[in-house]
This record gives sequence, structure tokens and C-alpha cells, in this order.
Amino acid sequence: MKKGKVILMGAGVGSAEMISRLGFRKLAEADVVVTDRLIDPQLLSNVDSAKIVYAGKEGGRRSVGQEEINQLLVRLANEGKVVVRLKGGDPLIFGRGGEELESLAAAGVEFEIIPGITTASVAASFSGIPLTHRDFSSGVCLVTGHEDPDKEHPAIDYSALAKLGTIVFYMSVSKLEENLSALIAAGMSRETPGAIIEQAGSGSQRTFVSTIAELAKLAQREQVRAPAIVIVGKVAKLREQFAWIEKRPLFGKTVVLTRPAERMMQLQTKLVELGAQVFAVPTIELKAMENERIDEVVSAICRGEFDWLVLTSPKGADIFLDKLRAMELDARQLSGVKIAVIGQATGDVLRGAMIRPDLEPEEFTSKCLTAKLI
Repeated sequence: MKKGKVILMGAGVGSAEMISRLGFRKLAEADVVVTDRLIDPQLLSNVDSAKIVYAGKEGGRRSVGQEEINQLLVRLANEGKVVVRLKGGDPLIFGRGGEELESLAAAGVEFEIIPGITTASVAASFSGIPLTHRDFSSGVCLVTGHEDPDKEHPAIDYSALAKLGTIVFYMSVSKLEENLSALIAAGMSRETPGAIIEQAGSGSQRTFVSTIAELAKLAQREQVRAPAIVIVGKVAKLREQFAWIEKRPLFGKTVVLTRPAERMMQLQTKLVELGAQVFAVPTIELKAMENERIDEVVSAICRGEFDWLVLTSPKGADIFLDKLRAMELDARQLSGVKIAVIGQATGDVLRGAMIRPDLEPEEFTSKCLTAKLI
């Protein structure tokens, strides 16, 4: 039996495109993907043959226990599987990756670690808040906003934190008022700016800035929910100058795409770049018809019995070219017919086969094409 291994991998935060190229390649090699809750579904849709196991946790709800996840990883690896343990953000920054590595090491399981973009970095960049700045902050401290309740004594030294330039609280929504009050009690000014960023890096991101004395109340009024991250320090006030994502034309809009899966990515990428939150729900599947009559028509086209061949979609162009190959024909047989297409993408399919359309109207509609033909 082949030897299995576990790849502990960070997927970044928000968009599926946040994952590294190394991570994307390793994902394609997996037999099993054990994934957290906050992974972009689009990333998992690119996993073709691997089994996907959901092992996400959510505060206040019943979920898979950490020890159960540890045992699962060891068992799958011992079965000879290549296991990707996929986590949001970076697996070793408040991702409990250290606990999983302890179990793997104790069991003698081979492992790799692939970093991801941590939430603090994504939240700061997408909200326009620099974590460091020469004039305002010379250091950053990443802190959990929700310590292990089983600890005998809290490990966070708020007196030390209150003296730092920038503090980033992870998992702080339910304890926000408590965390910020502790900073004030430790000597931090009540007027210190703070920001809370909800759904960082996604099309539904929301950012709110106030003083640390008022931020918890503001978050409650705005009904901020996890996942959210908090940035405390003078740098938070710079968002007034550096906010950018909200300026995208489709920011705050939700778009559902129903087109065929193979045609989804290009449009989805454009919409995301314009700021939209996109849900890909393919409801259409295009297939070539199995019909002897089609072979007769293709043969007639190649004999020059038609004046025009009109292709109205990239998929239609693909199917036509596939049919030519299956019949052991090629572009030379099309010399006696003119070719018209609707849409640049349809024309690009033909150009990829070294065939240049004779007619490609600027307006991608059948009405415009008909007018040109007539």
C-alpha cells in the first residue's frame, strides 16, 4: 500500500483566487480534501476526483470536534491517501494547525505545510487600513479575541497590548466589548481608532470605524456577525483616505450565474473584479446531439452546398470542430462556405483552429447578424 500524507494548507480569505499557485496544484493531487467552513465554494468546485469531507466549526453550534478531526487525518493518511487539510486564512495563525501537526507527528504521519494569506492581511488590504505606518505604528500584534475557556488563567497581557501600535483581534465578535474594555482599563485612550471588518475579502464585506469606546456599540447596532476581525490603532483612521473596494461599481451586489460550468469562470472573474458577490449555480449543460442527420449536414457544408455556416455560441463552435475531427475532416473542406459567428468568444474558438470568420458583427445579437447577412 502506498504511503499517505497530509498537506496542511491555507486557502486565504474571501475569494478562491486567494490560494497560492502551489496550493492550487497540491489541491489537484489530493485523494481527500478535509475542509473548513469558510472556504469559497468555487475553490472546491475545481476539485474533480477527490472526496470532500466537511469539518468546519462555528461558534455556538454543534460541529466536528478537534480531536475527531485529528484522528480523521491520521486514519486517512494511514489508508494511503493524500489528504489536503484545507483551512481558511493561514493554517498556523489561529487555525489550530499546530494541534493537528502534533497528532500527525505523534502518529508518524508524513506532512507538508503550505501557507495562506491570513485574515489580518486580507482585512487590512480590502478595507484600506495599513497595519503598519511610519508615522503611526511600528509593529503589529495578532491576538485571539476568544481564548480557550478551559485555560486556568488568561494568557493575554492587556497592559502590554495597550502600549503597542496596531492590535488585530481574531474571532472577537462575541467578546468585542470585553476585549476593548480591557484595553481601556489597561491604559489605552478611549479615543483610539478601531475598525471591525465583516466578511473580509468578499463581495459582502462591511467595514465600520469608530473609537474603541464606541466600536462595540456600533457593531451591535449594525448587527455585525462572524467572521469578522478587529483592527485597533491610529492606522484605522487612515481608512478615510484609503478605502477603495466600496468604490467598485458592483460592490454590495449579489449575482447568481446559471450558465454552463465550462463557461462560468471568465464572466465570474469579471463580475468579482467589479465588486460583486457571485454565486455560481450551473443549471445548463450543453451536449452534442447524437444524430446521423448531423453528419449528413456537415458533409454537405464541406461539399459547398451551403453559402453560409452560422455559429452562435462557443459551445456550438466546439461541437462543430469536434464533428469535423471525428469525420476525419479539417479546415480545408470549408473553403467553399463563408462562416459567420455571434460573439468574440465564438470567433476565438474558430481562430484557435486556424479558421478566421468571414463575418463577426460588433453587436453580439442574432438580429444584428441577420441584418449583416441580408
